[in-house]
Amino acid sequence: MSILERITPAQVIERYLEIRQTKRDLEAEHNKKLAELDATMAAMEGYLLKTMQDRGETQIKTAAGTAFKSPQLRVAMRSREEVIEFVKSTGSFDIFTNHISKDFIKSYMEEHDDAAPPGVETTRFTACIVRKA
Repeated sequence: MSILERITPAQVIERYLEIRQTKRDLEAEHNKKLAELDATMAAMEGYLLKTMQDRGETQIKTAAGTAFKSPQLRVAMRSREEVIEFVKSTGSFDIFTNHISKDFIKSYMEEHDDAAPPGVETTRFTACIVRKA
């Protein structure tokens, strides 16, 4: 008799939920420790950047390593409508990445007899989800 013949679905679900909770606990602990390390590193980067600014330097070289200034750029969409109008008027479609909204596709397919828009591939599958009682 194999182990699968001796174990019940209730036992599998119970153990699954235990493992999932252990995983969540470990992830929370891991994320807390990472956040502490990230905060420490950010403070160190701030110290080094201020030191370079105070000294009028662009880098600090040491035997252990080098810290240097690196100009950065962050972007965020402030107005979706304005961006869309910009793209329409200029044809600058490269502004977008290649991500598709799953919510939009679901709605579209509901309204079009389960057909996806042209150029969009969908895959349906069934997954096993375990919930706590």
